[in-house]
Amino acid sequence: MMVSSLTSFQIGGQGGGYRLHQEDTPRVEKLLKKVIAGQVSIEDYLKRHTGPHPTTKSHRLSFPPRVRLDNAISPSATVIEVQADDRVGLGYQIAKTLASLHLNITFAKLATEKAHAFDVFYVQNQDGCKVVDSERMKKLLSSCGQM
Repeated sequence: MMVSSLTSFQIGGQGGGYRLHQEDTPRVEKLLKKVIAGQVSIEDYLKRHTGPHPTTKSHRLSFPPRVRLDNAISPSATVIEVQADDRVGLGYQIAKTLASLHLNITFAKLATEKAHAFDVFYVQNQDGCKVVDSERMKKLLSSCGQM
């Protein structure tokens, strides 16, 4: 997966209270550069740093993932909304799935509330256009719905 530019990046913890402290910024930037350069495998990193969610399953409502595609919201991109139980690496898994479908993410906003992810991706096909092919849209819904 290739990253062409990153203009804004904000981090919060699973519990919602943690924000990246200024002294942590160089460490996070160094890790991101290593991942982008292929020096660190994000899959291995996530395996090593994934622990149980602070809210145990018995204390939270779970729901099946929901995916919605919208071609009306944006004039230049297909908007994909994913709602799912949050877990470490979910955003990466969705982005990797979109890349495997040869889609470019032009904008993304990932949010978590009470252990549930509400992620929005603006995507374009390889020609820089919206996804309009019905078969491709079905595949997209199916792939993202398995998150």
